[in-house]
Amino acid sequence: MSTPFQPASILLIVALTTLLGCSAAKYDGPPRAEVSGSVTFKGAPVEQGSINLTPIDHDGRQASASIEGGKYLIPEEQGPNLGKYRVELYVFQPPKNAPPEGSDAGMAQVAGPEFNKNSKVEFDVDSGKVTKDFSL
Repeated sequence: MSTPFQPASILLIVALTTLLGCSAAKYDGPPRAEVSGSVTFKGAPVEQGSINLTPIDHDGRQASASIEGGKYLIPEEQGPNLGKYRVELYVFQPPKNAPPEGSDAGMAQVAGPEFNKNSKVEFDVDSGKVTKDFSL
């Protein structure tokens, strides 16, 4: 005849199952980096925009972030792997003839193609925490 589980045994099994489940979710790939910095356009901080990093000559992961108030941050858990990256920068501003605030006029992308779709801007992610500023 088997003995019933004691409450302490049940708690131990639940705790071990939880710990094993959490450890299985931990990232186990190549090192990633936190990347942050500032972005200016024509001397002023970019109020709204985005930055995209695409690996050059390696299998690293792409990464991107919003630019707000002239700053961007790509946290390590979403960051790129170490290596060289092509940088695309997008700057959004209200159109010149925008209707009054509160309308759905949308934002216009104002940075030239040399900073985004035709970008030749590159930089190396060479450590676990990189600060890189861009001036357009």
